[in-house]
Amino acid sequence: MNHFPKLLSSQIGFDVAQTMLEGFDRHYRVFREAAIKAKQLFERGDWLALQQLARERITSYDDRVAECVALLEDEFDAENIDDDVWQQIKLYYIGLLTTHRQPECAETFFNSGSAARSCIARTSTTTSSSCGRPFRPSTSRTTNPPRSLPIVRIIRRRTGWRRRSSAS
Repeated sequence: MNHFPKLLSSQIGFDVAQTMLEGFDRHYRVFREAAIKAKQLFERGDWLALQQLARERITSYDDRVAECVALLEDEFDAENIDDDVWQQIKLYYIGLLTTHRQPECAETFFNSGSAARSCIARTSTTTSSSCGRPFRPSTSRTTNPPRSLPIVRIIRRRTGWRRRSSAS
């Protein structure tokens, strides 16, 4: 039986996908700003500040994923969104990535957020028996997040999209 929806009709699905992409865009913006600041600190020889900035950048991704998951919980009650709507969310997200400048990184962000949401949805406490660990975004490497659809490959197959060459 084919579980692929014939029609994407969930407004909440589109809104959640857009919110997740905005969460990634915020992460990428913060990361780029930190890279610019790191260059300035390096040029000034401020090694202590550079070390602190490096620590902050290491946790930045997990912080942005956690922010996004918290926003999804607050705004959309993501814990109670059923699997059919999550499938539509994924498909909307794929559509949003067709023109995005960082589709591979944005896909990883979606998968991290989905894995975190999945762990939250399966339990009302801070430890998930189905995830086998306390909820911490990707800093804990004891378990692998659930596999997801290969978004970028789907986009490339369906649209013929290719990465722009760096020479252009």
